Amino acid sequence: MGEEPWRIFVTGALGLDGILARPAAPLNDMVEAFGLTGLKPGYVLATLHPETVTRERTPGMVRDMVAALEASGRQVVYTYPNADPGADAIIREIEEAAARLPDHHVVRSFGSRWFYSAMAHAGMVVGNSSSGIYEAASFGLPAVDIGDRQRGRFHGENVLHCADDTVSVSAALDQAEALRPVVAAMTNPYGDGHAGARLIAALRALDWSRLSSPKLFVTAAPVFPGQRIDLPCN
Repeated sequence: MGEEPWRIFVTGALGLDGILARPAAPLNDMVEAFGLTGLKPGYVLATLHPETVTRERTPGMVRDMVAALEASGRQVVYTYPNADPGADAIIREIEEAAARLPDHHVVRSFGSRWFYSAMAHAGMVVGNSSSGIYEAASFGLPAVDIGDRQRGRFHGENVLHCADDTVSVSAALDQAEALRPVVAAMTNPYGDGHAGARLIAALRALDWSRLSSPKLFVTAAPVFPGQRIDLPCN
């Protein structure tokens, strides 16, 4: 973006700090709070949002995702999509699946506290939510990313991209299952949950008088020359 290296500080994603701040609730507490009868650890946490560029694909995507999850025989907890056009089709499909299949459940919204608990007890995440790109790695979870919504984003080794048809999703589910031991102890490339402390340290150490100096455009260097904030985090 042309910023001078002294203006750049690498802190990690602030959104991950909440994971350390909110220890996971016991699975039994979550089951009771949301009526998830019979839910066992290792279930699939599935969230599919509408495709905003090719919205006509959304109904087929959710049907194929549900079909693949049903064929897998895994327990599934769906969460509602965002409010983009096409969300109604997703809601209808997952609600119908939950009404028809005893091991498929729907939660409208966990909220941040319960969502982290839901990830802590899951075996993988499936869909096209950014939580598969950002948060899943902090829990050592494989993430099956369906379609193009997150395509091209930087991600960790836990993310598996696949097409939005039943065969491709089914194959990715099997790959994700095999990947679970590999990514169980991985480091999230987006941060370790201490971004806030690094941000404060950067602000405290900053020479604020330099901010009034004229900004210069700097072409990107082959190796990032910015300042990385290292903290003695326990």
